[in-house]
Amino acid sequence: MMLTSTTVLVLTGVALVLYDVASFRQSLARSLVTRADILAANSTAALAFDNRDDAIQVLAALKSDPSTVMAVLYDRQGRLFATYPAEVPASAPPTAPGGRGGWFESSAVVVHQPVIEEGRVLGTLYLKSDLRALTGRLRVFALVVLLAVMGSIGVAFALSTWLQRGAGGAAGGGGIHRSRLRPLHLAPAGYRTAGPNAGRNRPARLGEQGLRGPRQRGER
Repeated sequence: MMLTSTTVLVLTGVALVLYDVASFRQSLARSLVTRADILAANSTAALAFDNRDDAIQVLAALKSDPSTVMAVLYDRQGRLFATYPAEVPASAPPTAPGGRGGWFESSAVVVHQPVIEEGRVLGTLYLKSDLRALTGRLRVFALVVLLAVMGSIGVAFALSTWLQRGAGGAAGGGGIHRSRLRPLHLAPAGYRTAGPNAGRNRPARLGEQGLRGPRQRGER
């Protein structure tokens, strides 16, 4: 019974963790897409006027988010225009990636989308963020599930031990009471059981009968 309850609890916890991970991944992707939209909108003037300093300042706003790995702005020819951090990361693609949209890598989420103004494509923005928030959330959920499983096992074990002790005490008490019981002997029909003074009165009664016998014969 304990094994079944523990198994159900573990499976339920795992299902909740998987659901939360999937939903949180989608939330991270949507949040990064929204951030990319804001950066792209603020980068249109820098790309239109070929102003790298303004583009670097726009991307520098990402310093407030520690989960940002890098951001790269490409011009309309796909050449690298501005980066964050200012030093070009070694992992930064030298040219604009061919894919569009968002996707997950082994330890990061990536968004690559065009920078558009009045229907004209001025360039593209490549934004990459790590998954530290997801990793921290996963650890918290795993710890909660582990504590819940260990707590349920401890409570179940304590309850079973208490019940076993109670059952053992009741069985032992019953045995003691049974040992104190004395068997009841029933006398045959027509006989009365002797009382505590039966032995004392019997000789006196026999003597009286013996005396009465001669007197009755003399009178006759």
